[in-house]
Amino acid sequence: MPVDVKDRGEGKGKLLAELRQILKEAPALARRGERDKAARLLGKGKKLALRAGWLDDALLFQASLLRLENNFCEIIRVLVPTVESSSLHLRGCAYVRLGFAQDELKQYDAAIISYSRALDDPLYDTPGKAWNNMGNAYAGKGEFDKAILCYRKALNFPEYETPGKAWYNMGLACFNKGGFEDAIECLYKAIDSPEYDTPQDALEKIKAASARLGLSEAAD
Repeated sequence: MPVDVKDRGEGKGKLLAELRQILKEAPALARRGERDKAARLLGKGKKLALRAGWLDDALLFQASLLRLENNFCEIIRVLVPTVESSSLHLRGCAYVRLGFAQDELKQYDAAIISYSRALDDPLYDTPGKAWNNMGNAYAGKGEFDKAILCYRKALNFPEYETPGKAWYNMGLACFNKGGFEDAIECLYKAIDSPEYDTPQDALEKIKAASARLGLSEAAD
C-alpha cells in the first residue's frame, strides 16, 4: 500500500532530492564498472517511488535498470506512455532517459525532441546533461555545427558534473567537420577535466587530428 511521504516525515522535496541523487550516482557507478551496485541503487530508488505511490517515477527507475542491460527498445516502450503523465515528478529525467534510448537506436530527431522537452521542465536540475546528449544526437545526424552549439551550452552550466565528456564530444564534432585545430584544443581540455576518465581516447584522436594537419609530432 502506498505510503504518504508526508506521513513518514520526509516530505515531497526530500524524496525528490533523494531520487535525483540516485539517478546521478547510479550512472557513475556503472561507468566505473560497478554495475551490480548501480542496479541495487536503482532498485532502491524504484522501491522508494513505489512506497510513496509514485508509480510513474518507479517506471523511470525501471527504465534506468533496463539501461544497464542496453535494452533500448524496452526503455522506449516503458517511457513513451509515461513522460507526459500528470503524476510524474521527475519528468525532465524521464525525457533524458527516453532521448538516450532513442539516440542509441538512431532515432535522432525523436531524441532531440525528448531532450528539448527535458529542458522545458523547470524542475529538471541537470540541463548540462540534456544539452550534451542533444549534441550527440545532432552529431549522429551529421549536423556538427548544431552539435557544437549544444556542447557549448552544456559547458555553460558550472554544475554540469562531466564537462570532460562535453569537451571530448565537441572535439569529435570539430574533427568530423574538418576543424582539426579546434578539435585538438577541445580534446586537450577534455583530458584536463578531472572527472574525464578515458584520456587515451582523446589522445588517439589528437594524434589523428595532428596527422591531418601534417604535424610530425604525435601527442604524448
